Amino acid sequence: MKTGYNSLSKLIPKINQLSGFLLWITLLCGCMLYSLPLLSVEPIIEQEMTLPEQILIGSPLQLNILITTNLQQEVFHPVKDTLGVFSIIGIHKRETREDEILLSRFTYQIAPFETGEQRFPSLSFEIFDHETGNIEIIRSQPVDLVVSSVLIDEDMELRDISGPLKLRLSFWDYILPIAILILLAGIVILIWKKISGKVKISIPEIEIDPRPPYIKALELLEGLKQDRLLEKGEYLDYYFRLSYILRYFLELNYNFNAVEMTSSEITQQIENLPTEERLEINRFLKETDMVKFARFVPYVNKALEHTTWLENYLKSFTHRLSEDKPDERS
Repeated sequence: MKTGYNSLSKLIPKINQLSGFLLWITLLCGCMLYSLPLLSVEPIIEQEMTLPEQILIGSPLQLNILITTNLQQEVFHPVKDTLGVFSIIGIHKRETREDEILLSRFTYQIAPFETGEQRFPSLSFEIFDHETGNIEIIRSQPVDLVVSSVLIDEDMELRDISGPLKLRLSFWDYILPIAILILLAGIVILIWKKISGKVKISIPEIEIDPRPPYIKALELLEGLKQDRLLEKGEYLDYYFRLSYILRYFLELNYNFNAVEMTSSEITQQIENLPTEERLEINRFLKETDMVKFARFVPYVNKALEHTTWLENYLKSFTHRLSEDKPDERS
């Protein structure tokens, strides 16, 4: 009896240890079962497309997508007007919560606008975790479709509505148009004869000024003086016209295009002139160019000096009419 009591007294501490161990296991399992809904759920995507027996071009199709995530996550869907050969007519999103999970349902209304074998591409969805700040991408599966035309083969064949129409022309159908054409031609000829007999085309005669070049240039110079540009302070216009008068005279008198040439080109054309005359012309052109292009403003006396030189130069040709002109250069 004593021996049995001793064995029982040794077994009780072990039972107590086992009970405590079982109690800890029970508490741990309870905590795990309690926190099980809070564990992260991997995003799951499911899709379904409602297809008719025959897909025609432009016919609406419906694509349903279900994405399962945690409550702390949010799903963002792409917003586009077109995807390849498919047009997105409308997008509807609906979210529900079930057993600590978030169900995001997307309904796409799409329509194909090309015939043949087509593939609706996969859609990308962004899953944003508000607790961690991470973004995860999940994609749907592409869908292969066969799109038919709204026209059947028989409608695409061109056929005559009715047989060809036979045109039957009588004798007068040929004669009457020919007679009308002959009558119109005769009327046009009569009108032309009357007009040509009355209208006389006169070609105006071109009047050629027979005066010597220096007389024409002196006339231009006198007009420049009467405009009184120096008194108005319009030196630039004055020197443009003064230079033009000399160039105009050289062109008429020596037969080269002095008006369109630069001063350097004119210098080359007058190489055969007497040395003193050539140097005076070159000096005059250089000084007028300083006013025209360098905006140099001369004194009034200097401008009058240039005017007097040009006038005397032109008048000197009164005594040269009987002399031969220097050699011309082209």
